[in-house]
Amino acid sequence: PKRLPDIDDPEVKLLCEPDVIQLKNGELLVQIRVHKSTPGAYHLYQTVSSNGMTEWSTPEDLHILASPPHLMRHSSGKLICSVARRDKPIAEQILISDDEGKTWDGPYDINNDAPNGDMGYPSTVELKDGSLMTVYYQNDPVKQKNYVEYVIWSLDELKK
Repeated sequence: PKRLPDIDDPEVKLLCEPDVIQLKNGELLVQIRVHKSTPGAYHLYQTVSSNGMTEWSTPEDLHILASPPHLMRHSSGKLICSVARRDKPIAEQILISDDEGKTWDGPYDINNDAPNGDMGYPSTVELKDGSLMTVYYQNDPVKQKNYVEYVIWSLDELKK
């Protein structure tokens, strides 16, 4: 196994649940769920490969308080990252990149009716008509039970 570069941030307590997508130029973009020492501080970090995965950029805090990432490419060429924000305002969210992950627009809420922060792990696919379907779990605190929900949305509908 090969190791990605260390995150040089003394507040980082745990790295987990990465996702990866290949960029148009062949490089790989990796996003990582990072827990910091502040309770509830789930940050999204990102690193990009170069030189055939022998070199990686220094992992960068995207200053997005959500996790874990799920990356996909839409037929429009845009990169889409689905995340869950587990602290207030609680929401399933979308990030969009038009420049291969150099910058991200959003987050855009696609669902903000979770009863609590025990929710997330969104995954998004593009449907035949170009719309998108995001699936995630939520927790019903009354029934003490998890359930799966989905939302169908389009890039045109996103509002910050």
